[in-house]
Amino acid sequence: MRSPLGLRGLASSLPARAKGAAFRLDAFPGLIGWFDAASPETFTPGTGPIAVAANKTGGPGLFEVGDGGPTYDPSGLPGGRPALMWPSGPNNRGLTLQQDALVSELFVVCQFGDGTATVWPDYIALFSSISATLDCTAVGFSGSGDLASANDGVLVPRVSRNGGAFGKKVLPLPLSVLRFSAITEASARLALAAVGFQHVENPGGRSWRGGICEVGAFADPLTPDAVASIEAGFIEKWEIAA
Repeated sequence: MRSPLGLRGLASSLPARAKGAAFRLDAFPGLIGWFDAASPETFTPGTGPIAVAANKTGGPGLFEVGDGGPTYDPSGLPGGRPALMWPSGPNNRGLTLQQDALVSELFVVCQFGDGTATVWPDYIALFSSISATLDCTAVGFSGSGDLASANDGVLVPRVSRNGGAFGKKVLPLPLSVLRFSAITEASARLALAAVGFQHVENPGGRSWRGGICEVGAFADPLTPDAVASIEAGFIEKWEIAA
């Protein structure tokens, strides 16, 4: 259930509140990527399409790619939640590292469209490596509610939502915590560069559509207790109806 307080008001007020302040990803070992819409000071510029998203760990940040970055909106999602917002229709926007990072665990707090769509309108990108067609990428399978699952070792076809079991099904996707893990794949690590964008020669308007609130990437495997704590922390912080 959502708190009656909601997440209304400017995003800068969220970290000062009890829920936002009590949960910090950097309390868990191995964190190498942390991007948070509740920290508007980490985005450049502060209005309009984002050119740079600073990494709250102090590590490499994200840069605009394709036709530019998503737009920061301090109340872009229901309940006044701050988010990086992608257009609702076909677009080639996204954010990317300048080179791949190898991660064991990836958490993304996001919503697709208005949260009610049951099928992907195209092969929609969640994340990808620099060499997406030769390496690691997660995309929705056009015409279904699942992740694309061909090309074992290239596509990442399994995801956990709000602490549930891993599977292919993603949609419908109201605001949720998605977890991608190397433990479900053939490789020891997932290669990660772009968020909401697929690094291919012709992205074809297949970037994310909707909002992304927070991203956390861990280089090392996490214990089951740590995973459960992180998922519970995201659910409470963003007042997700899990």
